[in-house]
Amino acid sequence: MQRRILVPILLCLFAARSADAQSDRRSSTADAAIRGFVVDAQNDEALRGANVVLRHNDTIIRGSATDGDGFFAFNDIASGVYALQASFLGYVTSRDSVTLAEGEIRTIRVFLRPSEESLGEIVVESNREDRLREAESGLIEIRPPEIERVPSPDVSGDLATYLQTLPGVVSSGDRGGQLYIRGGTPSQNLVLLDGIPIFQPFHMIGFFSAFPSDVIHHTDLYPGAFQAEFGGRTSSVVDVATRNGSKSRHSATVTVAPFLSSIGLEGPLAPQRTSFLLSVRESLIERLIPGRISNLPFLFGDLLAKVHSDIGGSGQVSVTAMQTHDRGVVDESERVPSAFPNTRVVVPDDEVRWRNQAIGLRYLMLPPSMPVLGELTVSYSKVYNAFGTPGAPDRTSSVDNFRASAVVSRIRGAATLRWGMAMQNQRIKYSLDGVFQDLDDADEPRLDAGFFYELSYRLRGRTTARAGIHSHLYAGSGLTVEPRIRLSWQVVPGGSQVVNIGWGLYSQNLIGLQDERDAGDVFTAWLPSPLKNSIAKSMHFALGYQADLPYGISLNADGYLKSTANLPVPQWTPFARFTTSLVSADADAYGLETSLRWSSTPYFLAATWSVSNVTYTASQESFGVWYGTAQESYHPPHDRRHQLNLLGSLKHGRLGVGLRWQLGSGLPFTRPIGFDDWIFFDSLVDVTTTSGQYRVLFERPYQGRLPAYHRLDVSVDLALDIASHALTVKGGIINVYDRDNLFYFDVWSLRRVNQMGILPWVGIKLDI
Repeated sequence: MQRRILVPILLCLFAARSADAQSDRRSSTADAAIRGFVVDAQNDEALRGANVVLRHNDTIIRGSATDGDGFFAFNDIASGVYALQASFLGYVTSRDSVTLAEGEIRTIRVFLRPSEESLGEIVVESNREDRLREAESGLIEIRPPEIERVPSPDVSGDLATYLQTLPGVVSSGDRGGQLYIRGGTPSQNLVLLDGIPIFQPFHMIGFFSAFPSDVIHHTDLYPGAFQAEFGGRTSSVVDVATRNGSKSRHSATVTVAPFLSSIGLEGPLAPQRTSFLLSVRESLIERLIPGRISNLPFLFGDLLAKVHSDIGGSGQVSVTAMQTHDRGVVDESERVPSAFPNTRVVVPDDEVRWRNQAIGLRYLMLPPSMPVLGELTVSYSKVYNAFGTPGAPDRTSSVDNFRASAVVSRIRGAATLRWGMAMQNQRIKYSLDGVFQDLDDADEPRLDAGFFYELSYRLRGRTTARAGIHSHLYAGSGLTVEPRIRLSWQVVPGGSQVVNIGWGLYSQNLIGLQDERDAGDVFTAWLPSPLKNSIAKSMHFALGYQADLPYGISLNADGYLKSTANLPVPQWTPFARFTTSLVSADADAYGLETSLRWSSTPYFLAATWSVSNVTYTASQESFGVWYGTAQESYHPPHDRRHQLNLLGSLKHGRLGVGLRWQLGSGLPFTRPIGFDDWIFFDSLVDVTTTSGQYRVLFERPYQGRLPAYHRLDVSVDLALDIASHALTVKGGIINVYDRDNLFYFDVWSLRRVNQMGILPWVGIKLDI
């Protein structure tokens, strides 16, 4: 079986490597190179997707689109005089003459000036280049203007709100801070901030994350079948890159809004060379609208700081730091079993907390004597979770993560080689109320390392093949070999219709454990899987079609299949406790995602729809006792079968309007059928005087479905000029028609806890 898997990978690598070698022989004297960065002349920000063309005697020799750092490279070029042209939508095209000596490696920075002039020819070229690049990577590229189209209760946009409009992304609702992508759980998503792993970046109020649009440069979402560079997760990758502060002028932003108020600062530390960026946000819910949001107090906020510096034009270094905090009461009323009126299951002041801390250094370098791009990242990140009485929590969990990675990229003709490694040392601590648990309190160090090699090759500008291998070494659990392939094909040469296919193997050893019986439980325990042969292994397959249609319409359709083996899930239990008794399950997820978008200034309309199916199959002795069979197949509580999002926006002069309507079919839950009093007979017991443990009698797991979820949000914003400053006033209504959407159903008290009702809001933002 392994041979069948490895043969196509090795053939792809050999074929592409042979083509690369032939290119070397054909250009034995073509050993010069030109490389560099394309940036905005006003703020020195990298321009991703800029088109760079190298001409010789009016003949195009090479062409490329810049990556997320604005980087481009043309290697193996004969000496001579060339014309270098760089263009980007909304910017004045740059043209310059470059003379290359034999063997010379030239590094340059191309500065593009913003322009109001629309360059139609360049727009078409840019769209085609981006379309092929996105298809070959299997990614969804997210930019701040797209985020700000989505209505959210803040003057600025937030990545969390935008992600929830995408097909295949299921959220836990208005609160909870949980995102499920293509059937994967939140802990199976790898979230990176400038290369730093962040464990729980989404806030307790579901509209917000640690990533406001004001600080984002771009975000790459890989919902599945992601490339060989990423490892240690089995579901998806959310790769967030922050922007740099301005290197030419100082500025400040102040926002006041009921959910989040913020202060932003940026400017040069050393003009034209070093800059800083600072964002601080804090919620005002408890102070401004107490008792409005389902009578639950919440407090959350985040801080992000970044320093970026250019090093002699041939490299750049940045330091990013982030901190988040979340605190909320699970339910301020007592959760009392209706069958046992004298029993309190959860005390009213139980609360859940989590916080993230992270800092990382990223060094991007162009060695003067080698035609390669090197990237070094060193980071520390930590997550801490607690549940219970403030100051004396019943359960705590934390992960300290030290990580170092190095990646080298080399472009040789139509081939791009990337290889690298990452090592991380984790310290995992947990104390999980050990009265009923199988795990003792622990403080465990874990070391793992990942290695990857990847080669992509573009054939005649129409077909791109990407083949790679990721190998991961888990201390105490062994070595994995994970081949991955992606092919993309333009239906018509130079056209906008692209078909792409992706396949790969993935693994994960760290798990985020939750009580899956109760959707309202947002406490996450991070721990290494204690199961034998504990590495969860997943296979992804994806088939997609993308097209730019006439009249500004674009169409995407993606089908996928994910199959995961040895997935640790909580053992099914009727007792009122957080259980760390784990069993192994097989998980299968498949679905179809479609999106249709229309953009014609000043209008934008989008519709996304997805249908999916997630099934877990687990074996457990107690299943046989309760249901007559030791194996059960069930749909987990995040299995949303259908999901529809409609989004519209209008920008007319200084006035903007946004609308969003979402519909989701009901999530699975397990119906209770009664209560009893359970006594363990380990000796002679007097049942007339002995109190037992109260438990719920359930039917088969997750056979019921909660009501459908739907909601309409609207927002209106007005931009004003006050002296030399810009003032934005924005307001809106969450849940316009006051739908009683269910957050979770409390099986102990047999009552529902609703999500957010109708909520008008208003905020202001001042740019100084």
